[in-house]
Amino acid sequence: MNIVEILENRRSIRKFDRREVSSRQLAGLVDAGNTSIPLYKDIDVQFRLIRKGADFAKKISGSAGYFGIVFDAPHYIVSISEKKEGFLENLGYRMEQMMLKAQEEDIGTCWTEVFHYHDKIKEILDIYDDSKLILAVTPIGYEKENFTDKMIKQVENQGISRKSVDELIWGEDWNKEHTRKWAERYKRIIDKARLAPSCANQQPWKFILHHEHLVLCIKKESVGGHLSINMNRIDGGIVMLYFQLIAAHEGVRGVWKKVSSTEMMNISISDKHEAVGIFKPVGHYQ
Repeated sequence: MNIVEILENRRSIRKFDRREVSSRQLAGLVDAGNTSIPLYKDIDVQFRLIRKGADFAKKISGSAGYFGIVFDAPHYIVSISEKKEGFLENLGYRMEQMMLKAQEEDIGTCWTEVFHYHDKIKEILDIYDDSKLILAVTPIGYEKENFTDKMIKQVENQGISRKSVDELIWGEDWNKEHTRKWAERYKRIIDKARLAPSCANQQPWKFILHHEHLVLCIKKESVGGHLSINMNRIDGGIVMLYFQLIAAHEGVRGVWKKVSSTEMMNISISDKHEAVGIFKPVGHYQ
């Protein structure tokens, strides 16, 4: 199964049966997370297994879930990230790789944001390092679909459809003659990458063509507290991963870099968005 087929079949699981995942598979998932390819190498990220999921679910009740519902799973994996520039998109980029590994083995996962309760979860896990944040966890197990789960999916998808490519691109360079080949390439890739998971399927992404480079912008959405950050950047990291994988599948190899202030001098974006990365093709293209 290629990356496009994987993405088309990618889905979140929110109801789990009681079957436990084998110790070998659990170890493999944690290892897949801890050895995942980083977006930025200077940011420390760790993934920790919670083997006794029922106990953990009771402790985090009211602190994590979806529309107030805690996903009661046999296991959980918690992401622990160092807070540095780019750490949110780096977390999305790396944790999604682990989730792809789970999908390959027919093991269910679901992105669960826990930012507002990260202090409580750090205490549960005996983590007292102020430089480390817990922003997301995923339940781990096998799907058990019931009426409640079907209703959640209906609510999530009601009135929400995937945005078209034209809704996701910005700027005049898409229509210029000298960038036409790159515009065509990138539109094909975006058309597939737009299926990437995001919180409530909001797709908070915008793509700007700048010569042969592509700038990813994310809608600003700050959360309160003493760590005011834009959690949409996690979704940015997820789409960066899929864009890069699909681009390689399409014969366009490249890497994501942080956008420099010099580059941004020639790029105009809405004040409701922020640039989080620039894709730079390298090598030969088919």
